[in-house]
Amino acid sequence: MKKENQSSLFPNFSVRALILAIFGSILMTASSMYVALRMSALPWPTIFVAVLSLTLMRLFKSKNLKEVNVASTGMSAGAMVAGGLAFTIPGLFMSGVWTIPEEGSDSSLLGRYGWIIFLVALIGVILGTLLCALYRKRAIDQLKLPYPIGQASAETLKAGHEGGSKARVLFTALIVAALFVLLRDRFQLIPGIVTFSLAGVSIAFQLSPMAIGIGSLIGFKSTALWLAGAAIGAIAINRIGVSLEWFASAAEAASFIQIASIGLMVGSGLATLLVSLIGSWRSRKNQESIKENVTEEKTDIGQIRKKVRLPLGLFAVAAAFVLSIVLGLTVPVSLLLLVGIFLASAMSTIITGETGLNPMEIFGILVLLAIRLL
Repeated sequence: MKKENQSSLFPNFSVRALILAIFGSILMTASSMYVALRMSALPWPTIFVAVLSLTLMRLFKSKNLKEVNVASTGMSAGAMVAGGLAFTIPGLFMSGVWTIPEEGSDSSLLGRYGWIIFLVALIGVILGTLLCALYRKRAIDQLKLPYPIGQASAETLKAGHEGGSKARVLFTALIVAALFVLLRDRFQLIPGIVTFSLAGVSIAFQLSPMAIGIGSLIGFKSTALWLAGAAIGAIAINRIGVSLEWFASAAEAASFIQIASIGLMVGSGLATLLVSLIGSWRSRKNQESIKENVTEEKTDIGQIRKKVRLPLGLFAVAAAFVLSIVLGLTVPVSLLLLVGIFLASAMSTIITGETGLNPMEIFGILVLLAIRLL
């Protein structure tokens, strides 16, 4: 009976799912690192990973959708770690903090910096896992953020699992999108951007199946807000600002738009974080009066979560702090680094949940600037 109870707590964490997650994560980390460095951007590999994990798990004769999700989540995590490294580590070489060993020298690039990069990635994984668990309930259960990429991944798994008309529609759309992007980017038979002028205003449309999919998932309201922001920047600030000589050139206006947009995004994220913290504090005060929460804590998994939540969180923060000291950072800088990670992760949770985009490189720059300023 004891063994059955223990195994029933995490029935979907099977050996085959974990093996696929580990080796798939290695594959996705390597490929995503190449894509990020090559394109200076990292498209979400979540849908591809969902299809790949579903296919591989079927080879193992598994039809458990939650087990497939374990493998898919593990693979996707590797891509996110790769993005975090690709958008920050090159800055150390560009700024001269790190140097590339000369040919014929005794030390290699991997030998000199490999362990440092490993520890940096380990800090990110430890705190990232902790913060995902910390922010999940507020972002998904309370704020009910759409998380369009997550929705698309879930629908992909459901359609592939159920088969029938849903699977046909899914894979038809997948093939059409793949052929379109191939003709656009590889053979250049389709333009990437279509431009035209309307009432003297230049308008550009990016021909992107991914953008169409994200727009349909996040809904009309969010998409309209994106369009309004682009219109304000292109017309009110760029065109009118230059004509009234508020800016010396269109390039200066574009630079102002970019800086102001980052400020608006970060400010909104901080305000949302503050509201989330206040809401979490209030809901925690009223938690005893909510029957659903009481019922959840009575389950085996609920009891385990309640017991390990605080010790695990403290261990993760302490481990990340110690690793940052091992890297050679001073105590004040290490503390600022941890605070920056918490704030950036919180804002990233909101922005990704609402738009399906994660400007991790911008958050990295902001954390570095804050540490440099202080």
